[in-house]
Amino acid sequence: MMSFILSSLTVQANTLKAVPVLKINPEQCVALLQGQKCYVTVKLNWRVATAGNYCLFSSQGTDALKCWTQQSKGEFKQEFMAKTNILLSLKQKNSQVTLVDAEVKMAWVHKKKGKPRMSWRMF
Repeated sequence: MMSFILSSLTVQANTLKAVPVLKINPEQCVALLQGQKCYVTVKLNWRVATAGNYCLFSSQGTDALKCWTQQSKGEFKQEFMAKTNILLSLKQKNSQVTLVDAEVKMAWVHKKKGKPRMSWRMF
């Protein structure tokens, strides 16, 4: 019975290694007011089970930010400026299939309020 449990754990561990991983830091970009541009330097690490040709893409453009040749892991660092969330995706080179993605979410210290009130009155 014990050998079955060990082999089951080994299978689960091998399955976890096969899952592509994309970690970003920070996961959030904070601007003072809602709608303002946010500036953030994102550090990114990725890992896949099989070495190959991979490229990193951003929702801010269509061109690859960086590509790696015959690698199973990589690092990337870049400053971004955005008003909306940024989706970063790892894809196989020359493929539209996303292996894994991560998102940098926007946050604000002060949210915009509704219509501004009139500061003066006639009566």
